[in-house]
Formats: sequence, C-alpha cells, structure tokens
Amino acid sequence: QAGELDAVLAEFRMEATEDECSQPLRRQVLGHALRAHVAAANAVLWVSTGPDCEVLVKELTATKAYCEDESCPVEVCVEVLALIDSLGVPLLAAAAGAKEAAGVDAALRVAGI
Repeated sequence: QAGELDAVLAEFRMEATEDECSQPLRRQVLGHALRAHVAAANAVLWVSTGPDCEVLVKELTATKAYCEDESCPVEVCVEVLALIDSLGVPLLAAAAGAKEAAGVDAALRVAGI
C-alpha cells in the first residue's frame, strides 16, 4: 500500500501544480502514505526473529522525506513520534544479538535516520 501511495504522490510532484483544489487531496494522500510507511516499519520492528533493519531503513527514509514536506499533516506526526520512541529496545536487541558485523551496521543505519 505504501508503494502505491508513493506513486500517487510522485504524480502530484510531476504535475508541479499549485492548484489550490489539489492541495487538500495531496495532503490527504501524504497522510495516508506516511501512515502506511509507519505501519510497515512497526510490522517489521516487532517480529519474533528481530527487526529487519534493511526494511526499517527503507520505511524510515520514506517517512523522513514525507515529514520534511511542508504539507505533512501534523496529526500524523504523533504516529511517527510513537514509532521513533519504540525503536530503541528492538534495535539494541538486534545489535546485541547480531552474529555478524552487517547486523550491527544495519541497526546503526536505522538509528542514524
């Protein structure tokens, strides 16, 4: 779902329209896309095998880009902040349990976003 919403937002950007009629729709789609990325990040954060740090990097990078957009809905930011607050324990567990340097590196990349 997040990928489909990303594609819709890319179309809005390609049109480069300042049309006031499309701005509320763009803001709504942005909110839905942001929520979809947060949900996807949450889904991989709490799996029994430990978080998939590569997926977290992808989802958090998209989330960051949308949060930097001036039309980002403020109410969605609460969900993003809750996600950020929940990252610590799973990432520390992933880094501590990593048998390979790649696992630690991936956890650190997530923390750096």
